[in-house]
Amino acid sequence: MIDTLVSKSIMASSEIHKTSQKNIRKEREKKILDCAFTLFSKNGIDNTSMTEIAKKANIGVASLYRYFNTKEQIAIQCSIRTWKKMKIVFTKELSIDFLNGKTGLEICKELLGVFRKSYFLYPYFYIYIYEFDLYIKRHKLDHKMLTEYENVIKSVLQSSTAAIKRGFSDGSINPDLAEIAEPEELYTAVASSLFFLVQKLAISANLLEMDSQMSGDRKIEIVTQLFINSLKK
Repeated sequence: MIDTLVSKSIMASSEIHKTSQKNIRKEREKKILDCAFTLFSKNGIDNTSMTEIAKKANIGVASLYRYFNTKEQIAIQCSIRTWKKMKIVFTKELSIDFLNGKTGLEICKELLGVFRKSYFLYPYFYIYIYEFDLYIKRHKLDHKMLTEYENVIKSVLQSSTAAIKRGFSDGSINPDLAEIAEPEELYTAVASSLFFLVQKLAISANLLEMDSQMSGDRKIEIVTQLFINSLKK
């Protein structure tokens, strides 16, 4: 009886220890990715070394390699994490608006408005994705390595496409557009255009004197309204 209790106690302690170790590892991985994201966004992925990442994360280079085998792996994981964060922002808007019973067009306006908000709140998201796109192209990363990354982006588009579908259903979006493109294609085209505008502004808003004649916020506002007007019935 006593032996059984002792055995169970040892097993329980072992499980607690394993859980604790897993949590510690997750926290360290998170810190590494946060530090890498900051460096990649500021200096570029190619211009950032594993040594610099380790230094910013306050760990040794050898320890860094115990968590991530390559800088490539770190860059991909940073990209997945940052898109997941943006997915939360978009799906939060979507769920709130659906619960409030808004029309499809109204929801589209709210969703496209997220780009305007994110221009101020998450500029480094756009800068990092630009850097990662360049990294993919330069190093010709295998598509298989990017499967999870691509799936996260697709999930954002799929959830947002629900707004277009509702718009067709409730009549708030021009039904003639259904003859031009599927809901997912329509939202992807509009969102991608707005995404690249915000990305350009986040990276190089005031390179030329003419850029200062209109704020980035105003440009996003105008383009967003043009898109909304084009969707109206």
